[in-house]
Amino acid sequence: VEVALIIITAIVLTIRIYSRAWLNRSLGLDDVLMVIATVFAIALTVVTTVHLNYGWGVSIYSPEQNPAWFGPSRKLAWSCQLFFVICATLSKISILIFYLRIFETTNKKFRNLIYLGIFLVSSIGVAFAFAVIFQCRSVPAFWDPTLGGKCLPTRTPYLVSAALNTFTDFYVFLLPIKTVWNLQLP
Repeated sequence: VEVALIIITAIVLTIRIYSRAWLNRSLGLDDVLMVIATVFAIALTVVTTVHLNYGWGVSIYSPEQNPAWFGPSRKLAWSCQLFFVICATLSKISILIFYLRIFETTNKKFRNLIYLGIFLVSSIGVAFAFAVIFQCRSVPAFWDPTLGGKCLPTRTPYLVSAALNTFTDFYVFLLPIKTVWNLQLP
């Protein structure tokens, strides 16, 4: 399913970029950010697919789990976390910048809410990118426990990340509803 969806995403994005860059001659920052986000989404899909070959989804206590997979599996997990944060952050910022473009004549309060959203999403994205990268005192200790690095517990940061991602998803989704509703289109 993930591979099929990323193919559809790539096709739709290609059509979007073609129409914006060549037909309308109005490629914007929102388009550029969405292209970069899609590159990270494709990378995430590739890494997730490769990760299946290293025990992704198999309990570490399962007899099917190969101890030699630990290092490569943890490297792939670390990459997945980082790619997800970058992809989600850039996608949301792209959508918010798109709102600025299509609602350019809208009231100042709405535009300020968009800027607030960009600030929130950017801040959360940068914070969690650093949290992923530096979750172990020695970065390679995440995939190589013999290095003796100290790693932070993951449960709480994952729950906070999930909650903040859900909040920003709703923020980005709900933000234009009142403005669109007031357009009173037929």
